[in-house]
Amino acid sequence: MVASEAVPFIKSGGLADVLGALSKALGRHRIEARLILPLYGEIRRSPIFEKAEHMVDVSFWLSWRNCHFSLYRVREGATVCYLIENAYYFDREGLYGYFDDGERFAFFSKAVLQAIPYLDFQPDVLHCHDWQSAMVACYRHIQKDIPEKTRNLSTVFTIHNIEYQGNYSSDIVSDVLGLSFIEAAPLEYRGQYNFMKGAIETSHLVTTVSPTYAQEIGEPFFGRGLDPVIRANRGKIVGVLNGIDRSRYNPLTDASLPVRFSKARPTGKRRVKAALQEELGLADSDQPLYGMVSRLVRHKGIDLVAQTIEGLLHEGAQFVLLGTGEYHYEEYFRHLAQRYPGKVAVVTAFSEPLASRIYGGSDFFLMPSISEPCGLAQMIALRYGAVPIVRETGGLKDTVFNYDSESGEGNGIRFVWATVTEFWKALLHSMDLYYSEADWPKVVQNALATDLSWVGPAAEYNKLYRSLRR
Repeated sequence: MVASEAVPFIKSGGLADVLGALSKALGRHRIEARLILPLYGEIRRSPIFEKAEHMVDVSFWLSWRNCHFSLYRVREGATVCYLIENAYYFDREGLYGYFDDGERFAFFSKAVLQAIPYLDFQPDVLHCHDWQSAMVACYRHIQKDIPEKTRNLSTVFTIHNIEYQGNYSSDIVSDVLGLSFIEAAPLEYRGQYNFMKGAIETSHLVTTVSPTYAQEIGEPFFGRGLDPVIRANRGKIVGVLNGIDRSRYNPLTDASLPVRFSKARPTGKRRVKAALQEELGLADSDQPLYGMVSRLVRHKGIDLVAQTIEGLLHEGAQFVLLGTGEYHYEEYFRHLAQRYPGKVAVVTAFSEPLASRIYGGSDFFLMPSISEPCGLAQMIALRYGAVPIVRETGGLKDTVFNYDSESGEGNGIRFVWATVTEFWKALLHSMDLYYSEADWPKVVQNALATDLSWVGPAAEYNKLYRSLRR
C-alpha cells in the first residue's frame, strides 16, 4: 500500500483512515499488506518512531538530482510500515500545499521502487492511492531506471478524489521526472502532464471508493476534466465501497461519549443528546437535533444548509455544526448561533471527541453534498444512530437508503437534485419521521444495524488482487 498518509502514523484526512483500516482488514484474507509512506517530521517526532529500525540508505537519480533516502521499518500493532526519509522534501510543516509538491511526490514514488529490493518481503502487488503515489505506477510501466525486482509487479491505483490530480506544465517532464516526452506520453493531457491520468493509463487495475463514484467520474460534471480518460479505460475501473473501522467508531466503547449505547441498548443515545445540549448551551428540549461535522466548502452542500436552516429552526429544530472552511461560511454560521441562542451551536474548529458526541447525540445528520466520492461521516453517523439526510451522489447513494414506513426498511433520507426545494422537502420529511411513534424507533434501529465494516470491501480487494496474480 503506497500512500501519502495512513493512520496511526500520520493523518490529514479520510485517506489516512482508509489506508489504516484496509491494510488491517486484508490480513483476515491471508493477504500480507504493508504500508510505505514518506517520513514526515511529524512522524519522526512522534512516539511511534521510537520503535522504528533503520534498514538502509539509498541513492538514485531523479532527472539531474542525485537524491538520497533512508529506509525505516516500524511495526504498530499488526501493521508494518516502511518510511522513506528525506528531510529536504518531508521535514516540513504539514503534508501538502507546497510549490514543489510535484517534485516531492515524484521523488517519493521513485524512492518506493528503489526501496523494494531492500524490504524484508517481496510484494506481488503495488496498490497506489491518489495522485501523490501515481508516479509509482507510471515509472513501473515505463521501466526506466528502476530495479529488476519491480519490473513484473502488478499495479492497482485507487482514485479517492478525482478533484486532486497532480497536474503540471511540460517543464516537469525532463527537469523533475527525468523522462523524455515519448516516455511521458501516458501522462500528457491537454497540453499538460497529469500524474493521475498517467496512473489510470498505466495501472493494471483502477479502483474508486464507491460503485456510484466509479460511474459518475465518467461524466463531465464529476470527472473534473478526466472523464474522457475514465471512459476510455472503463474496462479496468472497478468501484469498491470503503468501510469504517468499527472497533474505532463504536458507541459502546467510545470514551468520548458520556454514556455508551448500541443497537441492543439504544436508550443511552437520549442521554448523550441531553449531555450534548448541556455542553453546547442548547435548550434541554425534545426537539429534533440536526448535527453536521464537515469542511465548510461549496461541494459539501453548505449553501443548501445555509438557505434552509433558519426555516428548519422555525419548524422547531435545533442545529449543531462542527467544522472549518471558507471564511464566509464560518462567519454566516457564527452569526446564526448568535441570533438563535439555545437553538444553534457552532464550533469553527475540529475536535474528534466533540465530533463523536455530535454523532452520538444528534437525531439527524446533514450531508447534502454536491459530490462525495465515498464519504466517511455518513457511515459514522449510521454507526452512532444519527439518521443521515443525504443527496444521491457517490458513496452516499451506496450507503444511505430511504426509510419506507410500509416495509420498515431503510436507514435514512435521500434526495436527488441539489436544489433548495428538494433539500427542504427532505428536511420536512425528517420532521414527520421524528414525530412518528411507529417509524422513528425503527429507522434509528436500522441505522445502528447498518454494517459498513471493512469485511466486504477487503473480500472484494482480495478477489481483485488474486485475479491480477493469475
